[in-house]
Amino acid sequence: MDRLTVEERVKIIKCYYKNGDSAISTIRALRADYGRHNRPTQKLEEAGSVTDIVRPVHHRNIRSAENTAVVAQSVEEARIRRFTDVLNIWVTAERPQHPEKVIVLWSGGVIGQFAVNLLYVRGHKTDIVFHFNPRLALRYIVRNSRFNNSWGEEESTSVEKFHLNRNKTFELQIVTTDHEFLAALDGRHICAYVHRTSLEKVNKIEVDGAIDVESLNQQQVEAYPLVSSRQNPFMVPMAASDGDTFINQQLVVPVTAQLPTSLKPGCQLEIMGRVKILPSAFYINLQDGNTLWPHPMIPLHLNPRFCK
Repeated sequence: MDRLTVEERVKIIKCYYKNGDSAISTIRALRADYGRHNRPTQKLEEAGSVTDIVRPVHHRNIRSAENTAVVAQSVEEARIRRFTDVLNIWVTAERPQHPEKVIVLWSGGVIGQFAVNLLYVRGHKTDIVFHFNPRLALRYIVRNSRFNNSWGEEESTSVEKFHLNRNKTFELQIVTTDHEFLAALDGRHICAYVHRTSLEKVNKIEVDGAIDVESLNQQQVEAYPLVSSRQNPFMVPMAASDGDTFINQQLVVPVTAQLPTSLKPGCQLEIMGRVKILPSAFYINLQDGNTLWPHPMIPLHLNPRFCK
């Protein structure tokens, strides 16, 4: 609506006082001069005032490369979450509790928090025998069990540093022994979880959360952890005749290395390192094989302890 002129405003006010401060009488009086459809009477009928009507203005957000990237990421995360929320992979587990069975999950990428659950489903009731829940924001992995809708005590310590990252692929292995679950990421053992109930009850597996699953399968194994295609095994180099070694790199512990030949009388193995600040202990094993299960023979266990 167009703005009123000063003359029109003065005329309306005079007419208002002349008609006994009545808006209705003023509108009727103004129609004689302006007609039924006119600016002064229309404004007075709509707002009851001769002042200009302030209408809300919608300001458009400024489009920028940063805003576009944020919106694109938000849409992608929402799409993946919707997909994984309805994913809930239910696979009838063929006796996963047997020691020779391993469950292998391949992921094309992780977006946020997710969980792998081994379940005991009976009718409308579900118990979680083993809950494996990486927390990316806190950078640790929670293990727990839930029976009769009651969670037990959480476990979160690991032998490996947390190395799961958003949008990065990974391989998860879960092996069940006689008394515990063993879990490995990309072929490296990270934790164990002692059974809190009979494994004969496990009959389902569930994968849920903000994760993109490429495959989920079960297979027979004779040793754990399985050698991952993402893992590069380390071979201990032989020293040259002049005593110099071929290695000059820092290894991430825990590390399992393969000796080039079996040890014989007169062999010398050199390990150089630096003890960290405020240490508790460390150990070096000379063992037969590089598996964690079945447990290898350890002819020599060297374990310096700083807390005693």
